[in-house]
Amino acid sequence: MSLRSLILFLVLGLPIITCAEDRSVSYKFGESPVPGLPQNGSWADGENWSPTICLQYDGEGHCTQKGYPGQQPADASEYVFYKVTVSPTPTVPPGPTPVNATLDVNVPASVAELSVGTQTTLNVTSALGLNWWNLPAVGPTPDWKTATLNVTGQVEVTGKIYSNGIAAFDGPGQIHLLGGDIEYIRLSNAAKITGSGTIKYMSGSGVAFSNSGTIDADLNGLPIVLDMLPPAYTAYNAGTLRASNGGKLRIQGGTSATTPSGFLNNGAGTITALDGSLVELYSVGITGGTLASSGSGRIEVTAPNVRIGSVTIEGLLKVNNGQWLTLGSSITNNGTIRLDSTSSNTELHLTGASGDDHSLDGSGVLELTHATRSIVGSLGTDPGLINGPDHTIRGTGLIRQIRRVTNRGLIDADAAASALKITSTSGGTLANAGVMRARNGATLDIAGADSSNPVLFSNAGGILQAQDGSLVQLSYATLTGGTLTTSGSGVIRLPTSVTAIGGLENLGTLDIRGSTTLLGGTLTNHGSMLLGSGSSGANLNVSPGTVLAGGGTLSMSNSSSNSIASAGIGTGTLINESGHTIQGAGKIGSYGMALTNRGLIQANQGNALILAESGVAANVTNEGTLRAAAGSTLQVNQNLTNFNATTHTLAGGRYEVLGTMRLPVTGGITSNAADVVLDGTASRLYNGTSGTIDALSGFTTNLNTGRFEVRNGRSFAVGLFSNAGTIDVGAGSTLTATTYTQTAGVTDVDGSLLIAGDIALNGGILTGSGTVAGNLLNSGSVSPGNSPGVMHVNGNYSQASGTLGIELGQSAYDQLLVSGSATLGGVLDVSLWSAQGNPVFLPAPGSSFDILLAQVLTGEFGSVNLPEVAGIVWDLQYLIDASGSTDIVRLTASAVPLPPAVWFAVTAFAIAGTRARRRWR
Repeated sequence: MSLRSLILFLVLGLPIITCAEDRSVSYKFGESPVPGLPQNGSWADGENWSPTICLQYDGEGHCTQKGYPGQQPADASEYVFYKVTVSPTPTVPPGPTPVNATLDVNVPASVAELSVGTQTTLNVTSALGLNWWNLPAVGPTPDWKTATLNVTGQVEVTGKIYSNGIAAFDGPGQIHLLGGDIEYIRLSNAAKITGSGTIKYMSGSGVAFSNSGTIDADLNGLPIVLDMLPPAYTAYNAGTLRASNGGKLRIQGGTSATTPSGFLNNGAGTITALDGSLVELYSVGITGGTLASSGSGRIEVTAPNVRIGSVTIEGLLKVNNGQWLTLGSSITNNGTIRLDSTSSNTELHLTGASGDDHSLDGSGVLELTHATRSIVGSLGTDPGLINGPDHTIRGTGLIRQIRRVTNRGLIDADAAASALKITSTSGGTLANAGVMRARNGATLDIAGADSSNPVLFSNAGGILQAQDGSLVQLSYATLTGGTLTTSGSGVIRLPTSVTAIGGLENLGTLDIRGSTTLLGGTLTNHGSMLLGSGSSGANLNVSPGTVLAGGGTLSMSNSSSNSIASAGIGTGTLINESGHTIQGAGKIGSYGMALTNRGLIQANQGNALILAESGVAANVTNEGTLRAAAGSTLQVNQNLTNFNATTHTLAGGRYEVLGTMRLPVTGGITSNAADVVLDGTASRLYNGTSGTIDALSGFTTNLNTGRFEVRNGRSFAVGLFSNAGTIDVGAGSTLTATTYTQTAGVTDVDGSLLIAGDIALNGGILTGSGTVAGNLLNSGSVSPGNSPGVMHVNGNYSQASGTLGIELGQSAYDQLLVSGSATLGGVLDVSLWSAQGNPVFLPAPGSSFDILLAQVLTGEFGSVNLPEVAGIVWDLQYLIDASGSTDIVRLTASAVPLPPAVWFAVTAFAIAGTRARRRWR
C-alpha cells in the first residue's frame, strides 16, 4: 500500500482496498559453501522468498518485479497480509543444521505474523511492522486483528518494531534491543525482551500493554525505557520486569508534576532490580504485585508523581531527593522504603477517599533521612496511616498533616542529635498499640495543631519510650492509657498543653515543663515525674477524680510558681495514693482543689511547699505522710480536715518535721491521734502560716491511735502528760514533762525521759535502752533494751503488780539499773533471745545474769516465768550488798542435780555461801 493510501485509510477512513489476502511465505537462505557455517540473508532480497512475491507481471504473466513481505504494489486493489517464517535452510549436500542463520530487516516492512525459528537471528535495522486487520475497511477505525511475533530464536533490534493496531509477542526465544524501539498501541508480550532501548506507546485507545513474559534491562549502564502512556488506560504485568547485570529499567508515564500519567497493574507480576542494577519509576502508578531488589540493586522514584498501592516490597525502594511517592492504598513492605533527602523535600504521600486508612504492613522499614526534608503526609483527602504490627518507621523527618495515625509496630526516632516529628491536623488522632521510642540521642516530637486543636493520643496497650540520652516530647495533646518508660538519662517531656486522662503508667522520667497539663483519672507512676525546671515553674491542673498512684515520685522544682491546681475553680480533686511521693516546692491545691494524701508529700527545696493556698476553700486530708525535710518548709494554709478545732485533736496521718512545718491548728494541738515526728534540733512545728507559735505548746494527751516521736537530738518539753498510744524518744533526744501517766500503749526511750514527778505506768509497756528520770511506778510492763539492752532509772522503782520482762542473749542481756530503791512484786518474765539468723541461745551451766541492780532491794517477785532448757535448773537470787552497797537480782543457770546418793556424798564438802532465796527448775 502506498503512503497516500495508508493515510487515506487510517486517517480519513476512505475505503481504498476492497479485499485482502493472507499469504504465508518463508525465507530461503543461500546455501553455505561450508556445512555448519552461519547463513545470511536480506529481507529485501526478493529472490529468496518462497513462494515468490511478485509485484509486477508482463503481458505473458511472467514476474518482472519480485518483492518481499510487507511490500505492496502501488496500484493494488488487493492487500496482502503476510505470515512469515524465518528459519535456517538445511545444508547441501545433506548435513547438520547451520549454527545460526541471520536475516537483516533493512527495509521497512509490515506483516501479520512473523515466526523466527530456532538458531535464527532476525536483525531489525529498519522499521518492522506487525499489523493485521479485516478488509474491506470502512471508516476511521480498522477492525484490527492480532498480529504476532513468535520467537524461538532471536530478534535483534537497532531499528524498530511497531504496531498500528494489536500485536502480540511470544515464544521461548529472545527479543534483544540494541538501542532500538518497540512502538505499540496495544501490545501483549509473552516473550523475553532484553538489552537496551525503548518500549513506548504510540496513540489510540484500549489496553495499552500487557506482559506475561520477561522484560530484562541487562546491558551494563544502559536502559530499557518502558513507557506507560496514556493515563486513560492501564497496562498489565503478570510476568517479570527486571534490571540485571548493571542495567537500568525505567518504567515511566508522562511528565506531570502532581499525578501519574501512566498506570501499571502489576497484580501477578514482579518488578525486580538485581545486584548492581536499577529500576526507575517515573510518573507512573503501580498497583499490586511485587517490587523487589537484591544485593546492591535498587528501585528508585525519580519523578515527583509516582503512586503505588496493594504492592509487596522485597528489597530497597528509594525515593530520590526532591521526589514524591504516593500511597493509593495499603502495601506490604518486607524491605526498605527510604526517603533519601538531602536538600529538597522528599515525600511519601497518602491519598484516597475520606476515611480511608492505608497500612504499612510486613516486616520492613520506612526510613526517613532528613529532619525537615523527609516528609510523610496527606494530600488533603483525609486518609489515615496505619503502621502494621511488625513494621517500622524510623530515622529523622516529619510525619505531618495526617488526620489519623495508628501505630501497631515500631516508630523509632534513632538519628543521633536529630528529631522524628509527628504533627497532627485539627481534630487529628494518634493511636499507639505498639512502641514509639527515641534512642541513640534522638528526639521523638509529637504535637497537635495548637492548644485549641490538640492531637487525641490514645496510648492504650502501647509503650512510649525514651532510651538513654534521648528525648520524647509531647505537646498540644490529649494522652490516654498505655505505658511511659525511660532508661538511663532518657526523658519524656511535656513542654506545653497536654491533657493526660487516666490509664497511664509511667515507668521512667516524665518531665513537665512550663505548661498547663491536665490530669484526669488514674496515673500510675512507678518512675519519676518532674514538674518545672530549676527556677522555672510548671502547672498541673487537675479534674475531678484525679489519682496519682504507684511507687514513683512527682518532684516539683525549686520554684514558688509551680502549681498543682484545680482545672475548674473548686472542682478538681487529687488523691496522692499510698506509696506515691509528691515533693519539692510550689503550691498544691490552688483554686479550690481538694487534696487527699495517702502517700508522701514532702517539702525538700529552698522555697516552701504550700498546700491549700489561700483563696478558694480547699480541704486537705492527710492519710499518709506530710514531711518537711531539713532546711525546707511545708505549709498547710487552710482546711486541714485532720484537725478538730473543737477538741484541738490532730487525728490521722503522719507528720515528719525535720525542717519547718506550719499547720492551720488554731489554738494548738492538745491531743494527738496522729503520728508526729520531731526530727533534729532544727525541727519546728508551728501554728499558722506565719510567726513562731509552737503548735504543740499545749500538748497534754497522746491518744491510743497517736504516736509522738522526738529523735536525732531533739528536746521537747510539756507539762502534765498522759499516753495511751506510742511515745518514742530517740537516742540523744529528750522528752521532759511534769508528770507522766501511761494507761496503754508503748513508751520507747532510747534517749532521756525526764519527769519531775512520778512516772505512772498504769498499762502498756515501757521499753528502750535510755534513761528514765523520775520515780517509776510499774503496773504495766517494763522491758529494758531493744533486744537486749540496759534501761537506767534515775529514781526509785516500784513494781507491785506489773511485769519486768528480761531477755537473755549470747553476748548481752537485759538489765534494769535503778539509782534508788527497788520494791519488787508482780511478775518476772524471762525469755531467751538470739539475733535473726543465728541459732537459738542456750545458756551453759554456771552462766549467771545480773538482771536488776538497785541501791536498796525490797521484796521479791510474786511469780517468775523462766524458759525451759534441757539439763538446766535456774537459781534466782536476791543478793544484798553484793557489790558494795548495791543489791542485785541474779539469775543463774545450773546443771541438773545429781542422784540422791551422790548428792549426799558431795554436800559434805559444800561450802556455805551467799543465801539463795529461790530455785527453779
